[in-house]
Amino acid sequence: MLFKRNKFLTLILLIIMCILATGIFYIKKRILLEKKIYTPCVEIIKDSITTIGIIGDSWAYNSQVYNMDYYIDSLMKTYNHECKVIVYGQKGAKSKDIYLSLINHNLNQINKLDYCIVFSGINDLHGQYGKDFYVHHTTMIIEQLLKYKITPIIIEIPSFNNVSQYSKYPKWKQTCYKILAFYTSGNWSLNNIDIYRKEMENRIKSLLKLNNIIYIKTDSILKGNHSLYSDDMHINLAGNKALYSHIINKLISSKQTQ
Repeated sequence: MLFKRNKFLTLILLIIMCILATGIFYIKKRILLEKKIYTPCVEIIKDSITTIGIIGDSWAYNSQVYNMDYYIDSLMKTYNHECKVIVYGQKGAKSKDIYLSLINHNLNQINKLDYCIVFSGINDLHGQYGKDFYVHHTTMIIEQLLKYKITPIIIEIPSFNNVSQYSKYPKWKQTCYKILAFYTSGNWSLNNIDIYRKEMENRIKSLLKLNNIIYIKTDSILKGNHSLYSDDMHINLAGNKALYSHIINKLISSKQTQ
């Protein structure tokens, strides 16, 4: 009887710990940057060379690892365009981190760009930060780029084996993420990619009425093609080449219609 009682109390304690831990995570995750950080807008004289930036999370970071700057340059030359590529990626970065980095560290380089490829949302999705958090800060990134007359190229959150990542965590942490998913997405599922994507697509459509934005859908290139992935979360060299070939085709089409 005593053993059963202790077991019951232990279970109750674990549940309380999960709820408290989830509450702490939830409060930290839900803090939005309600106000844009003021940055003076100076007139930038751009030359004939097409300057392309790549910013964001580990997908942007890996673009540098796989020398995608050289690959993009070679692709642009096939269209008779000179180009310069600037890459700045942060492993584990959420959309909020990418915005703050853009404002605080990269503005001197970023404001000279013609196009900026943005990878954001994977870590928002995995951390169950919620669609509002993701769309809110990604929109701030877009607006900051548009302020400097830079065409944003927003990469849709790619399909990846998000759920498998949680199996590597202890049970209490998995439970916390499920509670977070319920708070931020309205269900207990840890696979909420469609919810995040739909919200971002709707925001892009509303912004497109007044601005030039390129939105890259990734499923036709990457979904189900395991040979293009190096692990459950990242694409390999072949995957990067496939993705950037598609991006540059869209960029060139955009230039021709301007």
